[in-house]
Amino acid sequence: MRSTKILYDEAKHTFNQLNAFNPKAIKGFTQYIHSAEKDGALSAKIKQIIMVSVSVAQQCEWCIVYHTRKALDYGATRDELLEACMVTGLMGGGPSMMYSGIVISTIEDFQKENEKIN
Repeated sequence: MRSTKILYDEAKHTFNQLNAFNPKAIKGFTQYIHSAEKDGALSAKIKQIIMVSVSVAQQCEWCIVYHTRKALDYGATRDELLEACMVTGLMGGGPSMMYSGIVISTIEDFQKENEKIN
């Protein structure tokens, strides 16, 4: 597996490339993202935890890293994220459980980075 930081950078790079190709479409998609991610009946933190779970179920490494980092930024804890991964594994079986390892690596990598900043 590539490092979580490389996956995070690749996700941002891909999004930027798609934006350069079709800024109107990406602007609309970005507006949808921002609207859907805001606090509502569910908090933004819970929504990010759900997105981590769906990313694990869909086995998208880039999405896992991106949304795990955002969930951490919104105050999600390791325990909350791993519990969501356990539920994902319950529904998705062994493959989902193994992709939870990327969540663990991302938590460790970005928590260390945040400790250096603070």
